[in-house]
Amino acid sequence: MSYGGLAGGIRLVAPSGGTVTIGDDVVPSVDGDGFFDLAVAIEAPGLSAEAFVRFVDGSLARFLRRLADDWKGEEPASTWEAGEGGLRIAARRDPLGHVLLTFSLRQAHPNDAWAAELTLQLEAGEEMDELARRAEAVFGRR
Repeated sequence: MSYGGLAGGIRLVAPSGGTVTIGDDVVPSVDGDGFFDLAVAIEAPGLSAEAFVRFVDGSLARFLRRLADDWKGEEPASTWEAGEGGLRIAARRDPLGHVLLTFSLRQAHPNDAWAAELTLQLEAGEEMDELARRAEAVFGRR
């Protein structure tokens, strides 16, 4: 797994060529209630999807930190969902010590609803810790 260097976002690049990008080079501005919108993209061979997703300040960073700190896999599965459901991340463990993150992106507008999904594999230790650190830097720890 490699990571892109976005100032206001995170880009995960799998060896298979699949990518998940959360945010972009623009640092998000948080409204008075702690919400902000970011572009999220999922790309893989034969798949390209992008939508704006509403986030709650710090909730994604807390979810990823919890996964990284649980490197032994005591909590075998957990899920995080964005404020209005545009992005869902389901985490599960495999027997080899990997965390499988399934990113489900959807556009719920009734006239052109769609959904896209991509699963990425990260090592439970260093790779998950790096992802959590990046999320904390971008989205805060609150």
